[in-house]
Amino acid sequence: MGEVTIDKRHLFHYVLIGILLSLIYLTFLLLKPFLTYLIMGLILSYLFHPLYKRLAKKTGREWISSIIMLLLILCIIVIPSFFIISGLVTQTSAAYDTFSTLLSSSQLHELITNLGMDVTGTVQGVATQARDYVLSAAPNIIGGVANMLIGLFIMFFLMYYAFIDGERWLVKLERGLPLEPKVKKQLFNKLGDLTGAVMYGQVLSAIIQGSLGGLLFFAFGIDNYLFWGALMILLSFIPVLGTPLVWVPIGITELLQHNYISGIGILLLGATVIMNIDNFIKPYLIGSKAKISPLLILLGVLGGLKLFGFIGLFLGPLVLALLHTVMDLLNETPRKT
Repeated sequence: MGEVTIDKRHLFHYVLIGILLSLIYLTFLLLKPFLTYLIMGLILSYLFHPLYKRLAKKTGREWISSIIMLLLILCIIVIPSFFIISGLVTQTSAAYDTFSTLLSSSQLHELITNLGMDVTGTVQGVATQARDYVLSAAPNIIGGVANMLIGLFIMFFLMYYAFIDGERWLVKLERGLPLEPKVKKQLFNKLGDLTGAVMYGQVLSAIIQGSLGGLLFFAFGIDNYLFWGALMILLSFIPVLGTPLVWVPIGITELLQHNYISGIGILLLGATVIMNIDNFIKPYLIGSKAKISPLLILLGVLGGLKLFGFIGLFLGPLVLALLHTVMDLLNETPRKT
């Protein structure tokens, strides 16, 4: 009789697990159309949470502070993004035409030939792919106004509660994990350091580099500065080479066209300011709490962009870094014999 009771308990346990997995899968299907907005909402609420905490202490009202933060995010991120994306799509097509003309110019062709290089076809192919990718993604980004408005509503609705209850969500998650208290504490400590390192140290640093590069080109009258700035954001994840792949050729091109002030200015400011942003930004933002391999960041960005789209810029590096951290924790955790 005892064995039958144990079997029934095991069966009930397995059925319960099956129901749980089925519900998780159904929940994923329900949230899938708005998954990007949900993830973006969590990321933004995390990034702005320190500011929310300061504001909540001053106002003494969590709901008021949360609404103020939503209005702030709307003003400094969401609304400008519409104009930036629209301008970026237009400039991407124009940049391709300019780039094709530049590659066919006699001065640049002569310079490449003298250096013994044959990169015109390859570079033009890369430019074609970049143009086609942005233009093909444009309808998905700008189009579907109704779905986008619903997604933004869900994102802001999530952020409202994430600001207020986010810390309590993390406590419940920590309690629910079937791990030893010491291991859970290590995991969440490393998770916080890691998320800060990816979001602040890597992604925000890349955005600052690309934005400053775009402003530099705008100041010197370079066409399609939004496109080049966006390209520098992506390339800044590549160690050493990164942004010089953009501002060095543009600076040299300006010199070849006898625009000496802009050419020298771009090369000088690129070498002294843009390339050294990491040395100032990252230590200030993340200190020495979390060290992340540049390889993980690069693979995460490229794979994340392909798999998740724009949100993969944040999510890709974080997923790989978390995997690396969890594997380290497993190796550090003593095994019972």
